[in-house]
Amino acid sequence: MELGRQVWISKLEAEQPVEFRHEPDNPYDSNAVKILTLGGTHLGYVPRTETAHFKFPITFGWVSSLGPAAAQGFSEFRSGPSQHCLH
Repeated sequence: MELGRQVWISKLEAEQPVEFRHEPDNPYDSNAVKILTLGGTHLGYVPRTETAHFKFPITFGWVSSLGPAAAQGFSEFRSGPSQHCLH
């Protein structure tokens, strides 16, 4: 049985490593950056307004907090000094 994305997100733990990967072939946004577990499970996307922070094709980061981000309903992730919300 394959778990859905929301189930995987609910299983994330604080400080868990994640991967941010450019997706230039994305049909909606050629600058899209998707967020994955290190096992390759797709969790979501970095908001379009934040993708310019990702200069390399693959960046590694970690889960900084769990649950809804302040008034936005997104989970938060960090990559280096930057903080990003799951979109």
